[in-house]
Amino acid sequence: MIKYLFLQAGLTFIIFMYWLRTTSLPGGEVGMAPFLLGIFLLIHLTIGILISLVFRKHLITRNTLIIGMLVYLGIYELGPLLLGSKPMILGIFEEGSNGETNRAFALIPLLAGLLTLMVIGIRERKRAV
Repeated sequence: MIKYLFLQAGLTFIIFMYWLRTTSLPGGEVGMAPFLLGIFLLIHLTIGILISLVFRKHLITRNTLIIGMLVYLGIYELGPLLLGSKPMILGIFEEGSNGETNRAFALIPLLAGLLTLMVIGIRERKRAV
């Protein structure tokens, strides 16, 4: 499971950096966004690794890995609640640069998570055969 957590974090970072090159955000937000994403990914990777180590005997089959990744993505989206902020997914409809940043921080990890779920499905199906 841990390798899939790193895959999701890596895909999130790669897709986010590609998005950052195409955005029209002002310079200060472009400069701080990778740093903020790195902090988010580090916090969530730590939480995900700890949870996967606790439940490592249960995260064996394809279905349990998929459920584990879905729980991890849910934790990622609800993570700002722990910091006293609202979840970024709630700010995706805002206007301007704030809404654009919220869309990036909320939707790019979900896209990376979907790609990771596809990899889990393919690799674990081959492993089961």
